Amino acid sequence: MMEASLEKTRPIRRLSAHTVFLLDTLPLGRRTRVMDIGANPANRPAYADLVEAGGAEVHGFEPGAEAFARLQQRQNETEVYYPSAVGAGGDATFYACENGSFSSLYAPDERQIKALGHWEKSLRVTRKIPLTTLRLDDVSSIAAPDMLKMDTQGAELEILEGGSETLVQTVVIMPEVRFFKLYTDEPMLGRVDQHLRDMGFMLHKVLPGATVRLTSSKINRLRPAMTRNQMVDADAIYIRDIAQHANMTNAQLSHLALLADAVFTSMDLVLRCLDLLVARGALSDADIDTYIEKLPRNFRVAD
Repeated sequence: MMEASLEKTRPIRRLSAHTVFLLDTLPLGRRTRVMDIGANPANRPAYADLVEAGGAEVHGFEPGAEAFARLQQRQNETEVYYPSAVGAGGDATFYACENGSFSSLYAPDERQIKALGHWEKSLRVTRKIPLTTLRLDDVSSIAAPDMLKMDTQGAELEILEGGSETLVQTVVIMPEVRFFKLYTDEPMLGRVDQHLRDMGFMLHKVLPGATVRLTSSKINRLRPAMTRNQMVDADAIYIRDIAQHANMTNAQLSHLALLADAVFTSMDLVLRCLDLLVARGALSDADIDTYIEKLPRNFRVAD
C-alpha cells in the first residue's frame, strides 16, 4: 500500500489556489484514496489533477488487456493498477466489445440497442473471455477508499453488494448509473440508488451524461441538436449522508471537503464540511473566510 505524508510527496501543480489551501489546511492526515473500478483510460478522470499533484492516490482495476496496458504506462508512486475484474465474485464472462469502453460483464442487449439506432458497432462483441471476478471485500491488500468510482457497464450494483466492509470509511461513491438498458439484466438507476441509500449514502448530484436520438423512419429530417432527448447514462455523486455527520470523523469530513472541491465542484458541500470542522474545533472560522476569498469571482457574491 502506498502511504506517505502530504508534506513529503505533494508537488503542487495544476491545482487552483482554493484546492491548495484545503490541502494545506484540512486535517487530512494522509493522501486521499481513490479506487477506480473499470479504470479504462479512454477519458481523463475528474480526480486526475488531484492525483497528479500528489494530493490523492488511485488504485485502479481494469480487466481489458489493451486498456490495462495503457494504464501500466502511467503507473507511479500515486497510481497503481491491477488487471482484475471486480464483481460478484466467482466465475464470469467478460464481453469484450468493438469499442473497449463498452466491454462488460453483461452481454449487450441487441433489441434495446436497435431501438436507439446508435452504438451497434461499438457494442458488437468481439470476444467472450472467461474470468474470475473478485469481490470488493476480497481485495484485502488495498486500504478502504475515501472515494469509489465505478464505470463497469452494468456491474456497479454487484460490486457494491460485495463491498460492505471495504466501504465503511468511504465518503464519496461515483457510479455510472443507467437510465436506458444497454445490457441484458443490468440493474437500472433505481436499484443502485436504493442500495446506496441503505448503505447510508445520499444522492448529491448527477453530472451531465449521454443522450441520444431514438431511431425512427424520418428522424433525419430533424436537427440532431433539437432531438437528442433519450437519456442513456451519467455519472452520479453519492456522499455519506451529511445529515448523519455525527457518525463521521474529522478525517472523513476533510476528505469529503477536498473531493467536493477538487473532483466534483460542489462548494456548498465544502462549506458545510468546513462549518462542521469549525464546530469541532478542528478549524477556525477565519479558515472558511480564507477559502471563500480564494474561490474564483464568479462563485462569490460581490462585496
